[in-house]
Parts: sequence; C-alpha cells; structure tokens
Amino acid sequence: MVNGISRRQVVAGLSTGVLLGSIAGLSGCASQQTPQPVGKVRLTVSTWGSVDELRVRKELLQQFQKEHAAVHVSFQPVDFGHFYDKLQTQMAGGDAPDLFYLGADHFPAFVVKQVLLPTSPFIRRDKYSLADFWPGPLQEYAAAGVQYGFPRGVAADVLFTNVDLFRKMGVPLPSVHWSDTSWNWQTFVQRTKQLTQGNGNTKTYGYVINMGFYGWEPWVLQNGGTMLSPDLKSCTMTDPKTVAALQFLQDLVFKYHVSPTPAELTTQGAFQLFSSGKVGLTVGIRAALSQFQAIKSFTWDLAPFPRGTAGAATALQGVGYCLFKGTKFPDQDWELLRFLSSVPAEQKEMQTGTVMPARISVCKSKEFLKPPPAHAEIFLTAMQYAQKPPLNPQWPKVVNVFNKELSRLWDNSASASSVCQRIVPQVNAILHSAASA
Repeated sequence: MVNGISRRQVVAGLSTGVLLGSIAGLSGCASQQTPQPVGKVRLTVSTWGSVDELRVRKELLQQFQKEHAAVHVSFQPVDFGHFYDKLQTQMAGGDAPDLFYLGADHFPAFVVKQVLLPTSPFIRRDKYSLADFWPGPLQEYAAAGVQYGFPRGVAADVLFTNVDLFRKMGVPLPSVHWSDTSWNWQTFVQRTKQLTQGNGNTKTYGYVINMGFYGWEPWVLQNGGTMLSPDLKSCTMTDPKTVAALQFLQDLVFKYHVSPTPAELTTQGAFQLFSSGKVGLTVGIRAALSQFQAIKSFTWDLAPFPRGTAGAATALQGVGYCLFKGTKFPDQDWELLRFLSSVPAEQKEMQTGTVMPARISVCKSKEFLKPPPAHAEIFLTAMQYAQKPPLNPQWPKVVNVFNKELSRLWDNSASASSVCQRIVPQVNAILHSAASA
C-alpha cells in the first residue's frame, strides 16, 4: 500500500491521468511524517544535464543554501547513461538523493515501488498553487490523485525549418498555425519532394526522420493510432491507423525518397545535416534551442507538424523533480523543491536555451519569445496538441521492444504491418508478466 492506496489503484490512476484537484485524500500534516532534524540539515540533489545546465543548477543550489543557513546541499550530477542504474542502486541501499530528476517515462515504476515522497500533503498544508504549471506535464507526476513531484522542463515536438532552403527552392513555407488544414500529410509530401534535389555531397532532403520513439509517435497520434489499450493491459500496435502512420514514415524514405536512409545517416546525424543546410525540416524540442541558435549560416524557424486524418497532434515529453520517501528532512526537501520550481529559478534555467520551463508564465515572457526563432510561440501553441504516451510501470521495457523491432522498418527489411505484428506479442508478454507479479 502507498499511503492507503493499493497498487491496483495506483496503476489505474496512472492510466486515467487523474488531475491534481483530488489531493485531499491524504491526511495529517506533512511535517508529521518524519521527526524534524536537530542541527545541520544535509540534502543531496542528483540530476543529469549539459555543462550549462549543471552550472546554472549549481548556482541555484548555492543560492538556496545562502538563503537557508541551516541547510547544506550536496550536488551529485550523473551522466544520463548511468543515471537510473545508479539511482536504483542507491534506493536499494536506502541512501538515495533527497531530490532527483525523474523522467515521466520512469515515473510510474517508481510510484509502484513506493519510493517517492508524496507532495500532496505539503501542497495542501501550504496552500501551494499549481495553476501556473502546464497541466499535462503536471499530471505526469501524479497517480491516483496524489502528486509526487513537479515537472522541471517540458517538451512538445515541433518542426525546425530551413527558411532559406525553402525560399531557394521556391517552395511555400509551412503554416505557423496548428489549425491550418492546408498543412497536412499530402502537402508535406509535395513540399518535401520539391526540397529533395541533387546527388552526393550536394544533395538536399526535405525531411529527416527521427527514428526514436518521440520521433515517430507524433505521426501515429496525428493519424489517430494507438500503442496500448486504454487500460494499459494490452498492446494495440496492429491498430490499422498506427500501422498506416508507420508505413507513411517508411515511405518517406524508401518510396518518396525525401528523407535519408539510416545508412546515409551514419556519417552525419539529423542535426548535423540540418545545420549544414542540407535539410528542409527536422524534428526538435525547445531544449535543443541552444544548438539551433548556434546556426548562423542560414535563417531557420519553427513550424507545427502537418495535420493527419485525426487532426493536429504532437508528443509530450519532459523531466521532473521528485523527492525520496526515505529522506530524513522532508520539510526542507519540500522547500528545496519549491525553490527549484519557482519562477526566478525557471527564468534562470531558461536562459541556457536547454529547457522549456514548466511554468506557463515563464514561457509567455518576452525572454522566452525573443527570436530566433521568429515564431517561438509555436513552442507554446504545441502544448495545446501535445499528448502524453500511455505510460505504465513497464514503459521503458515496452519502448525497448518498439525500438528493436522498428529498426526493421527503418532499414526497409520489413513492412510496418509485419513489424507491428512482431511487436504485439512481445509487449503483451511484458504487460501480462507485470500484471501477474
């Protein structure tokens, strides 16, 4: 049981995306959970991040420490590739960081393991307002009506466009409005065909497919496809709309030839091709802004994804801050979470160009909307169409199956229908094994 909530209720809450208004189910004052410390308070914080992100985070933690003389904060950054292995090892030993990063894709598993400190009691006690957080990302850190953390950065995939290449080829630029029905899959194919010209080192492409999960998920959503059933108990990758979307992506490479093959991407990745001026459109998020802003050789901008048969849609992703249930200093840990989630802290992190803030007010600031890109507001409007994946405690394992089998799609060794048929029994085995555990 997790604070009176069964494992079944937790999973059910994750599947239904319970919003945060129902945080009143927990009783007792937060400060009563753990005896309050006497003397020096020591907190540890662990995240991953770029050089600039870690520098700013260290500065923020030093500021917090100055404002809270009785608290000592130890910052323990870990590279992303080893982060979760180390975190789980620390938790098994009972010495996990007091506050740490947790991707939304890993959050359900940590809830089921009962290792996270609920923040709902603190929210209620302090009358802490959640109104300024983006609702979707905030929901990703709640389960069965209980809030466990806050999003630190949010992301909704958008398209980055090489404006100069469009103009050079005489191709109309994409619409900047998600609601524009003229910007659809058909016009996408037409325009990317026009942008694809030349041979060898001088060849330009209309689009570069991102072969990772967040690269293909938006197209499935635009076509109304699904990956898991609403109750998260079975895989639905053979949904005809899902298959059609994945086949469309394969066709962009091997039928329409508007996107490079995996073999052609071995020497230069998607961003490298785009930054060299050889690609009209590529997928990106606001967290990559600093990379794109380093491009000075041509004008670039943003565009929404084209509309599919189900309308406009994109993928929601991000990372959040959570607290360790075994912390010796819950009140101070909560205070640190509040500090790192504050408007001033998010404003400072935003300046690195490596994050889209979790607070709506910061995203609507002049600093956030300052060009380039010329249409930075597309990062904001994307949030209206961003859908979270069907997250569950086994989600990382499910995505591993997706990635493994979809490699056949990207190298053209199998059709989308064949690949999806291979995926379903493997994912179902994972889901059913977890349900019977």
